[in-house]
This record gives sequence, structure tokens and C-alpha cells, in this order.
Amino acid sequence: MKLVILFLFSLQCFAYSYFYFDKSKVSIDERTYRKYIVPQLKSITVEFYHILSKMNENNLKVVNVKNRITELNSDWQKWRKSCFRPGPDCNIELPKFYDRIKESDQNISSLLKKGQALDLEDYTKFDVYLNYLKQLDLVANNSFNIVHKFEQVLIHTDETYLPYPDIINEISTDLHNLKIETEILLFTIFEKNEADNFYFVWNSFIKKIESYILHENDPNVLIELLEYMNMSWNTFHMELVKGDLKIPKKLNVTFQVMHNRWNSILKIILKSK
Repeated sequence: MKLVILFLFSLQCFAYSYFYFDKSKVSIDERTYRKYIVPQLKSITVEFYHILSKMNENNLKVVNVKNRITELNSDWQKWRKSCFRPGPDCNIELPKFYDRIKESDQNISSLLKKGQALDLEDYTKFDVYLNYLKQLDLVANNSFNIVHKFEQVLIHTDETYLPYPDIINEISTDLHNLKIETEILLFTIFEKNEADNFYFVWNSFIKKIESYILHENDPNVLIELLEYMNMSWNTFHMELVKGDLKIPKKLNVTFQVMHNRWNSILKIILKSK
């Protein structure tokens, strides 16, 4: 009897987290995708970072830093592609990028000073916070180096050529690495079980929305990733339902809103078959 119950339970879990559909028979209307699905996906990502920011007093500033660095890196990479050849229209953007990385660097330095000022002997999660400070120190050092490289470039910038092409290439690599480092920073403030679960759903679900679906703005990308993303989200959601992942009760409502948004997207897509 126990084996039968266990078998049925495993089937329920599997059905809950995975579904199959024929991708070749699905076609999402462009207007529906643009007017409904994309805004819902954007809302899901905003709500996820809102939850992270409420899980720890430091995370609101960390989330803001991460989002700004991600946006800066994306804009910089676009600038590099469009400004393969130097010119006045390209060089005029460099001071604007410098101002943005300088502001982010100041916010990162503020976070580091605040963290270093704490009495860790009174901190209940000593190992967790030490790991956070270690990662934050890495982020701060790399951010400072990028600021310094921008200053080198700006000193010799004029309207006729792109200065220090090697340093420009280094900045591209460094910004990409800083983006990854700030993403890691998001989860270092959590204890292991929380960190593992939040990182899992971010890497397999939220990041897919950010990096591929919203960035590509192509409904076919969503169709291609749908099964994997649905399994990832529902695996995470089951951890919440079972109580294996502890979160403040006030955040349960936000998680349920995210869950409902995702299910509404699935219904629209599956109806299009």
C-alpha cells in the first residue's frame, strides 16, 4: 500500500512539474505576445527581484546594483557593435558610460563600507555574511578597475578616433565579468538551502526570460524554452508548497501572483495549438 501511495505521489509531482506539447503546432499571435505575454513576463522578473530585496535588508541595494550593471553591460555591448569604427557619434557616448559606472561604483563602495563596519561576532550567520563580504570585495575591486580604465580612455578622447582600442576591449570583458559577479552576489547573503533554491529558479527561469525572451523579443524563443522553464518554475514552486523553502509569509502572496501569471501564459500558448 505504501508503495502504491509513493508511486502515485511521484506521478503527481512529475505531472506537476512537466508537460509535453508539440512545438510545431504552436503559433503565438504577435499582438498577444507583445501586448500580454511580454508584460506578464516582465512583471514576473520585477516581482522576483522584489522578493529577493525583501528577504534581507542588504539585498535591496544589491538588487539595484545588479540590475544597473546588467543594463550597463547590455548597453555597452550594443555600443561596441554599432561603433566598430570610431567617430564623433560614438565617442560622445563614452562620458555617459563613465558617469553610469562611476555611480554604480560609489553604490558598491557604500555597500562594502557598511558591511565592513558590522560587528561580525554579533552576527548570527557569520559564515554566510563573511562569504557575502568576500564576493562584495571582489565586485568592488573590479568595479574600481573599470572606472580607472574609463578615466584613461576619456583623457585621450577626441572626435576623430577611438582611443586605446585594447582598453576598450578590456572594458567589454570586465563589464561582462562584473555582471556575472553581481549576479553571484545576489545569492551569497542567503544560507545554503535558500541560496540553492533561489539561484536555481533565477538561473533556469528568470535569467532565461531576461537574457533570451525579452532580449530577443521573439515568441519562437519562448516556445522553444517553454517545457524547460515550466519544469524549473514548478520544481521551485513545489519547494515553497512543501515548506522546504522558508520565506516570510507576507511574500507568499507575491509568489502566488507570479505563479498565476505563468499559468495564464501557459494557457494562452496551449490554446494557440
